[in-house]
Amino acid sequence: MKCECCNQEDIGQTGEYPCEKCGLPTIWDLDYELIEEIANIEHEQWIAWSKNIAATETITKERLERWKSCWVPYSDLSNEMKNQDRLWAMKVMEIIDPNLRMVVEEQNAKKT
Repeated sequence: MKCECCNQEDIGQTGEYPCEKCGLPTIWDLDYELIEEIANIEHEQWIAWSKNIAATETITKERLERWKSCWVPYSDLSNEMKNQDRLWAMKVMEIIDPNLRMVVEEQNAKKT
């Protein structure tokens, strides 16, 4: 995941600003627990989708093996893999509450 301000990779965890370079908050900082819950659901949805594709479409053996390695509970994923689901969770949150973007921008303006 990248910082929205400076594009530095791999944002931080709850309670920290995601970027050591600029120190600005993102939606991640506003509601970590909700993002994790949504990311878990996003992962379950991806598992269902990818299993359906694997069963009904022709995919490469390599892709199937890569997918199978991710057919595990969200809690068992690496942080790198969880970040893929977190990105989608944050997109969902922005749709649910468009004001989140404004709140982040206001917080960032106060920091600079």
